Amino acid sequence: MSMHTKTLTVRFLTPAFLGDAEQRGAWRTPPFKAQLRQWWRLVLAARGRDWRRIRAEEAELFGNAWPDQTPRKSQIRLRLDEWRRGKKTTWSSNGSGRGGAMTIQVGRQTVDAALYLGFGPLENSKQSKSLQLKYEPAIDAGETAQLRIAWPAAAANGSNRIEEALALMSRFGTVGGRSRNGWGSYVLDGARDAVWNDYLVYWRDTLCSDWVRGIGRDERGPLIWRTRGSWASWDKVLQQLARVRAAVARESADRCLLSYPVTKHDLPGWDAQDRLPNSLRFKVVKDTNGHLYGELTHFPCRPSDALWKKLPGSDEADKKRRLIDVWTDAHEQLDEDKALERVDA
Repeated sequence: MSMHTKTLTVRFLTPAFLGDAEQRGAWRTPPFKAQLRQWWRLVLAARGRDWRRIRAEEAELFGNAWPDQTPRKSQIRLRLDEWRRGKKTTWSSNGSGRGGAMTIQVGRQTVDAALYLGFGPLENSKQSKSLQLKYEPAIDAGETAQLRIAWPAAAANGSNRIEEALALMSRFGTVGGRSRNGWGSYVLDGARDAVWNDYLVYWRDTLCSDWVRGIGRDERGPLIWRTRGSWASWDKVLQQLARVRAAVARESADRCLLSYPVTKHDLPGWDAQDRLPNSLRFKVVKDTNGHLYGELTHFPCRPSDALWKKLPGSDEADKKRRLIDVWTDAHEQLDEDKALERVDA
């Protein structure tokens, strides 16, 4: 079988929590294959494919073991130059967490921004009373590896779709634990520049489904915000993103619909085991001058079918109106934040 191949360099801009079988940070191909699959779906969805057609094409290209499909092996091949453990073994090695360098205000409390965004992979040590990695090591900011990707020249979706997905991965992708909060921000050296205005969808129209179909937009343009300031180190950027995330949650009248669960907040009908990932995703990005910025992008969708059915409301229109109100308020707050600015298409 004739194959297209492409070699890229993965470069992390923030630490990444990519766990191996022992939950230790390690370079592995499955997380990057999952990323490619995710962004490939968005490429097709933005071109008008419905979920049934996407599912069928995905099964053919990426393989599947679904009970209602013929089992297939993946036609996509990924290879790293080596599988190795990460290099970040101690959290304080870059200065984060010292002297309040990454603290933010959450209500009346002063909290560590890294812990606020990375609770789970990060924890407070009971012995030293300082922040530490729950499982050592992590992949550190600045680490790189070569990633080789091969796919069939005659793939049903065409090589261009793979190239588009790789471009979106590089532009918006984050990977690993707490990646929606900006951890595991990376770029792919060698990928195309993403022409991401091709994937804009009016955000209210996406609330009929529980899967991401594109990058949100409203009457003002793309729902993408960037910090006005830039920094030389990633920890300062994450501190700003943590501040914004805390402010949006604090000011929301229905914050459980932004993400769930929420400490000390319950939503009638939803259990503590229920999960609603935040569709406002954070990333650290680097410009051509090497400056680091924080970026927030809304990939709108509604909660999963299971959660949607349990959400209190008189009817579908009432529940949708509630979700629209929550995110309209969030968008307005981000627009009013003087430390942020909209990114144009």
